[in-house]
Amino acid sequence: MSGSDEDDGATLPRPEMGQPRCGTRTHTSDPRLSPDAQDRIGRDLRRMYEALLLEPLPQRILDLVARLGSTTRRSIP
Repeated sequence: MSGSDEDDGATLPRPEMGQPRCGTRTHTSDPRLSPDAQDRIGRDLRRMYEALLLEPLPQRILDLVARLGSTTRRSIP
């Protein structure tokens, strides 16, 4: 190897504009989850985040909400 990026005679094919690249697949239909799978995911997420919902909000968030609530809205003419 000479360390340069010169063309060694072997050219690699380049994808046409708008064509998928190597290793990509085009999907012919939208992926769907069964209602049972959706219910299971919902239950798992609720169980995962249940403890988080019981946590108190950090003071900096409460301060931000208070500041946002005290500002007046300007109407756009």
